[in-house]
Amino acid sequence: IEQLYNEFQIFIKNSGIDCPPLDELKDKSWITLPVAGKEFASKPFQEFRNNPEEKPLQTPSGKIEIFSETIDSFSYSECPGHPIWIEPDEWLGSKLTKKFPYHLVSPQPIDKLHSQLECAISDIPNERPTPIMINTEDAKELNIKNGEVIRIQNSRGSCLARALLSNEIKNGI
Repeated sequence: IEQLYNEFQIFIKNSGIDCPPLDELKDKSWITLPVAGKEFASKPFQEFRNNPEEKPLQTPSGKIEIFSETIDSFSYSECPGHPIWIEPDEWLGSKLTKKFPYHLVSPQPIDKLHSQLECAISDIPNERPTPIMINTEDAKELNIKNGEVIRIQNSRGSCLARALLSNEIKNGI
């Protein structure tokens, strides 16, 4: 931690911003960093927009580019050199919808970054397996009860979750 903070402190001081020593930061538990200056312009690319000839962007043409010859030269079918809609493998409008008719939206759980310490919190009542929100109409159709442990699956695998019935989530999600 000390090494990482020292590197950050050198970087931030070189940017002209005061940065307290690590011990002081630990005592305060926070630091305010100013978010000001031309790099934080309220309008993106403000200097370029005001004078594109004298303040070109760092692109091959110096302008905003919609097509990239570099990206196109990779010849990736899933990543052409221009913006394009590419249907995801899994979504509610895909061919897999018939076999797996529900869409899983999985935000980061509030109580963990990864599963490394899962066993340490596994004995908290009704918190494990992780709750999953299901629309009440979908749950009724699937005969799922509130708080019941269910198996969620798709073609890549499965996991267990605790059903949390709610009308705050759309049908099919």
